[in-house]
Amino acid sequence: MNTTSGGKFTLYSLDSIITQFITFFLTMLSSIMTARLLGPSGKGLLTLLLMIPWLTTVFGRMGIGHAINYYSSRIDNSALFVNVLLLSVVISSILVTTTIIILYFIYPTIPNGASTFAIVGTIILIPLYLYNDYLTNILLGSYRISERNRLLISQSFITLLLIGMLALIQKISVINVIFVTFISLLSFIIGTIFILIPTTHFSTSSFDLNIIKHLLKFGYRAHWGNIFIDLSYRGDIFIIGSLLPSYYVGCYAVAVMISELLWKVPDAVSNTLLGRVSKMTPNEARRFTPRVCRLILFYMLIAIGIMFVAGKWVVLTFFGAAYSDSILVLILLLPGTFCFSIWKILANDLIAQGHPSQYSYSSFMSLIVMVTLDLVLIPLWDIKGAAIATTVAYMTATVNIVYIYLKTTNINILDIIKPKLEDFIQLKAAFVTRK
Repeated sequence: MNTTSGGKFTLYSLDSIITQFITFFLTMLSSIMTARLLGPSGKGLLTLLLMIPWLTTVFGRMGIGHAINYYSSRIDNSALFVNVLLLSVVISSILVTTTIIILYFIYPTIPNGASTFAIVGTIILIPLYLYNDYLTNILLGSYRISERNRLLISQSFITLLLIGMLALIQKISVINVIFVTFISLLSFIIGTIFILIPTTHFSTSSFDLNIIKHLLKFGYRAHWGNIFIDLSYRGDIFIIGSLLPSYYVGCYAVAVMISELLWKVPDAVSNTLLGRVSKMTPNEARRFTPRVCRLILFYMLIAIGIMFVAGKWVVLTFFGAAYSDSILVLILLLPGTFCFSIWKILANDLIAQGHPSQYSYSSFMSLIVMVTLDLVLIPLWDIKGAAIATTVAYMTATVNIVYIYLKTTNINILDIIKPKLEDFIQLKAAFVTRK
């Protein structure tokens, strides 16, 4: 990889990191207002309701996002965009219909306080969740990182503005927050389409069944990994909601949100890495990804230490004493948060190099561990048990992905965990070299 490419990657990563923190700050302000005004029980109910469109898209997006990134350098972007849009219409229609049928039969089990109107609102969010996922990956795959970042900031600002208005007029409610989520998702979709349309050439020949087949074939291999890892992220919310009152769901959701603040840098870098490595040769990737991993681990050690010391202050200052049960949960989540940052980098490298099956295997192991431990530990130690289960699951996934990555690339484990002076020298040089 030449210096210019390295510098471009670093600058895009920095842009994404800054964006992650800006969006997190804006989202945090929205969440604080929502959490304080709804209270732990209301926050828990909202979290459970928003799990409906989230879970539906987890099972139904078919790994197309990863397929888009993989084929972005192999298929004409116009043809890719057109076929992805057509595919998303078909998939979202199937998902909405299926969800309506399922909810019709399980409606009595939905938490008390959830109105029919609120449930209908969450169903309407399903296609928006799906479109957001696909369009985000089109921007990443075409390496339009800056445009994507500006859209994310705008989306978070719109959410904060609307939540702030509701707070001022004292109209914060579960259904109103769902409506704000709708407006927020729609704004991102409209903005992305306006960015992509000028460079897209629509014609009757744009539709290509072979492209759709390629997307589905590759996506299917990554799809199961997406399901497993996403359920590892949020599946414990369902288990907590079925075993404990919604108060505990609200406290757990706050602890998870704060711990995931530490992933803003790994998330930003891994998303940029996905688009970059897909355009590299295997030898280039074997030199590039370990360096990125080493730098991320260095950052995470510092970030975890700070949060371990300041976690109690963060919870009590921003969310209030009503969420004091979140404090110990946050501390218990930190070791898993640290380990999983490695997973994010190595998993995206494997996907970018055309190995989605290995990604799926590590995700599956994580989910099995999490569910098993949740069912054992939550009845014993409530949400503290869920936090322990999540941390062990993240550690399991990380050990698996490290083993798979080392076996696939023949790299020594020290190459991905031990910082080197040259890493920081090249990082500094990347900021100097701009084009």
